[in-house]
Amino acid sequence: LSLILADYPAQNGWRVRTDDLFAEGVLEKGMKGATVVLCNPPFETFTHLERSRYPATVRSSYSKAQFALARALEAAPEALAFVMPHGLLRQKHFGDLRSRLSSRYRSVELMSLPEGTFGHAQFEAALVIAKEPRRMASIDATRVLVGTLAPSNGRHAPDDVSLVEPRIGVRPAGSADLWVGALDALWD
Repeated sequence: LSLILADYPAQNGWRVRTDDLFAEGVLEKGMKGATVVLCNPPFETFTHLERSRYPATVRSSYSKAQFALARALEAAPEALAFVMPHGLLRQKHFGDLRSRLSSRYRSVELMSLPEGTFGHAQFEAALVIAKEPRRMASIDATRVLVGTLAPSNGRHAPDDVSLVEPRIGVRPAGSADLWVGALDALWD
């Protein structure tokens, strides 16, 4: 409801409803034609009960967050922003998603979020922002901005966060290696 109030006086800007996003086809239908997709999916894997309830969904991924981001990439919005498990930044099993991000978007931002950003979270989180979609298959490079978002004064105040150690890099389209390390320039 807060989203609806924030959209005033625009009409029909937000569609807020309750759905089972992991039921077959629901997430795809909800994102069809979307210009921007913002998402903070659950990080956990599907439980044994959920695996039997969503067999088609689980065939693509055991991770709820990976499933949601993969469906968003298929919907190909103009821009997307996802809160994801920190592992998305560099872990091997997220490589396919990173490759798909750099294949579909010219600009990808990967931000490590401060520990404790989400009080009840069991995993560290990261923010992924992708924009400037490629209109057709191309070999031009992907601009990557990486860094850590951290409270400026040590407190966890949402309005007092800054990007620490921002690093910019260029990666080939389709690259799964999007992280720009602090020592990459030295290694190069």
